[in-house]
Order: sequence, then structure tokens, then C-alpha cells
Amino acid sequence: MLTAFGMVQRVTGPTHRLGGLLDVVITRDDYMPTDVCVDAPDVVSDHALVTCRLPITSQPPPVQIRHVRSWRSVDRRLLCDAIANSSLYDPLSPLLDVDDMFANYDAVLRDIADRFAPEHDVRIRLRPLSPWFDADCRAARRNCRRLEHRYRRSRSDFDRRAYVAAAQSKLKLFQAKKDAYWLARAREDGPTGKLWRTLNSVLGRNQSAGERSTSLSADGFADFFSKKVSDIRAATDGSPPPDIRTSATTLMSVFQPVTEAHVRRVIMKSPSKSSSLDLIPTYLLKEVVDSFNKESTTSLSKYVYNST
Repeated sequence: MLTAFGMVQRVTGPTHRLGGLLDVVITRDDYMPTDVCVDAPDVVSDHALVTCRLPITSQPPPVQIRHVRSWRSVDRRLLCDAIANSSLYDPLSPLLDVDDMFANYDAVLRDIADRFAPEHDVRIRLRPLSPWFDADCRAARRNCRRLEHRYRRSRSDFDRRAYVAAAQSKLKLFQAKKDAYWLARAREDGPTGKLWRTLNSVLGRNQSAGERSTSLSADGFADFFSKKVSDIRAATDGSPPPDIRTSATTLMSVFQPVTEAHVRRVIMKSPSKSSSLDLIPTYLLKEVVDSFNKESTTSLSKYVYNST
């Protein structure tokens, strides 16, 4: 049975005082423990103490350098004043096209960002993903950090006890969430191949965060879809044209200019997510949206007009 699952039993001698082999060390066939030792029985109990050395190597998580801005410490009033006094509020020349308008928006906002929140590098350690980490775990971690900061400032016994209690509660919560998640996954997968993939994840035998490819880029993403379209065209080359029996009779030949209220509503309803391409994070854009509304409305209206 062990051989069928790629496992090997490493203890070779008897482990009981009556001569039976009752205590075992089972590992994968490609995982070789060393110094497997069976002590004499009847020292602590009628079973022998089995010890071994496991070849465990712990690699430090890889470090990634990220370029970030400290937007949360920026004074919102001063930021709004800087936007209002910038060239974004100058009268627009009728000779400007939509590309010039967006280029001006990018240049002005980048200059403001460099003045209020200069870009700096931070070191981020890439760690394996924890699918069981939910909102409760995030709240417990945030509370633990808050109490830790308070204790480091005050150095009082009361704050220390509160921090230690929060840390212990956090660890218990993390362990309970982890156990509940993987047990539920094991029950859901059942006796299928998915169960072994789940067990590989629990045992850390799947690809770790440090081994994941970080070479993704916009050009690679575009090349992937270009190749996909080319493959589809090659596979359908020579096929008869589709038989379209009905077609739409309505036309949309004109776009209505967008209004400031519409642009503001779209921005405020959008998810507060950002990427490295954003000049300012989305949550901050929502806070100062009224400072951008006139510029963004004019740019979007001109873009829609030129698109028709």
C-alpha cells in the first residue's frame, strides 16, 4: 500500500519489548531521513524511542523591490489646491486634440505626485499564498499591530499584557482558520485526484510564491492574444462564411457628451483598486474627485466625439 502511494517506511528494527515493529517513520520515497535510531525499550514505556534527522532546508523568501508613494500622509486640502492652481484649470485651446489633453493631464499630475509623495523603493518579501486568510484574520492582525505599537510607545505592563493576549488570540485564530479550510477542502475533493493536489498544497509540495514567474508584462499579454487570434484564423482558414440570417436594424451613430455628474458617478462607483500604472490610487481619486471633474469631463467628451 505504501509503495502504491510513493511512500517508504524507514524503521527497520523492532520498537516494542516483545519484538514487534509498532512505531514507524513513513516518508516519501524521494525524502531520505538520516540517523534513524531505535533506542532500547522499557526506558520510558514498553515502546522504544525512535529518533531521526529530517533533511529540511528553509530558504528565505525572495525579496522584491517595489516603487511606491506615501499617499496616505498627503494633506488632502493642499493636494486639491495644487490641482486647482495647475494648468489643468487653464482655458483649453481649441487646437488641442484628445492626445494632447491626456498628455497634459499625465504630465501635470505626475509633477504634483512627485512634489507631494515622491516615489521611493520598499523591499517586499514574497510569501506563499494563504487561501484561508479572510477578513477575520486581517482584523485580528490589524488589532495585534495596533496594540503592539501602543505598547512600544508606553512600555506599560497593562499594554504589554493586552498585546501578548492579542498575539496569542491571533495565532489561535489563524490555526483554527487554517485547519477548518483544509479539512473542508479535503471533504469536498473526496477520493479524487483533487484530494492529492490539496494534500500537496498542505505539505508545501506545490509551487511556492518565490517560484512563481514574475516575468509577466503588457507586451507578453498582448503577444499571447495576438498569437491566439492568429491560431484561430489559421484553424478556420478555408471555412465557409457564416450564414447570418438576421441582423440588427438599429444604429448608434452619435455619442452623447458626458456630464460632470455622470463622470463623478462612474468614478465613485468604481472599485477602489489600483495598479502601478495609476498616477494616484483610486481611493485618493475618489476623495479629490471634484478637483478633477471638469478636466476629466472635457477630456472624455472630446475623446468620445473624436471616436465617432
